[in-house]
Amino acid sequence: MGDTTHRTKGMHPTRTTACVRTTRALTLAAAALLMATAAQAQPFPSRAVRLVHTFPAGGPVDFVTRGAADELSKLWGQPVIVDPRPGGGGSIGSDIVRVSPPDGYTLLTGTHSGMVAAPLLISSVRYHPLKDFTPITQMVNSPFFLVAHAQLPANNLKEVIALMKAQPGKLNYGSVGQGSSTHLAFEMFAFTAGVQALHVPYKGTTPMVVDLLSGTLQLTITSIPTVLPYVKSGKLKVIANGSTKRSVALPDAPTYGEAGLPGFESVTWYGLFGPARLPAALVQDISATARKALASPPLLARYSEAGLETIASTPEQFRKFIDQEYERWARLIRQAGITAQ
Repeated sequence: MGDTTHRTKGMHPTRTTACVRTTRALTLAAAALLMATAAQAQPFPSRAVRLVHTFPAGGPVDFVTRGAADELSKLWGQPVIVDPRPGGGGSIGSDIVRVSPPDGYTLLTGTHSGMVAAPLLISSVRYHPLKDFTPITQMVNSPFFLVAHAQLPANNLKEVIALMKAQPGKLNYGSVGQGSSTHLAFEMFAFTAGVQALHVPYKGTTPMVVDLLSGTLQLTITSIPTVLPYVKSGKLKVIANGSTKRSVALPDAPTYGEAGLPGFESVTWYGLFGPARLPAALVQDISATARKALASPPLLARYSEAGLETIASTPEQFRKFIDQEYERWARLIRQAGITAQ
């Protein structure tokens, strides 16, 4: 008998099996590619976003962050969870975001303290604001106000400077931590005015304000939101406004130039950052949404009433600003001989 096995002309059983395996492999590869493409096409965000900030709840950074988080949550249709991580002049919270996956789900309200002052003044802080983070948008500028306990025997800038010169190193001032922007701002004021004061660092704005209200602390430089009620009630008094123009929140407070220290300006800022290597398209997407949130009338009003100036810059503008800030403060710190201690 001859071979009765049916074979397709020109085909071999081994080759047929190989073709089937190849086809299956290609099908699986195509399915995986489709799944990956679908995942990439899924709108951001598809789950909750974590927004870290670097100071205790209740302070100016918390105020700005929670306002932005509320508006972002509305626009994204997903929860934006505010996560305060204080300490290290802003470096502890910043480090959490620095080592996070570059997927947009962990973001940072970065500040002058954490992004500029800490890297320049604290030796243990090893990161750089542009090499280790992705700037997304500058959120607000916040003038620093020189604020005093109500019973301090000086009611204007000239009297404060005269009192500090008469008692060099005797008056104390509070900051929100060694190497923080408030520490740096007061040291720069002291250098410019030619005075000395005793530095008392705190772990955040709230405990500092408590001591300022009690009279344990005599002076501070701070953003206005957390001291505004006490200034209006007369428990604290504003000596000077760090901006070059009067504040909407405190229009009677003179600028440093008006008060007798021409050319001196003291302003801090808060901005939105992601970790390094955040994809460019995602950066643009998050930035566009953040700028839309910052432009919402309720948030604009909320910030303005607290004496804050909304900026809402593009990633490119914010990156350029950070670069200039870092170089400017590095130069000023060298000139003034300021240290974290």
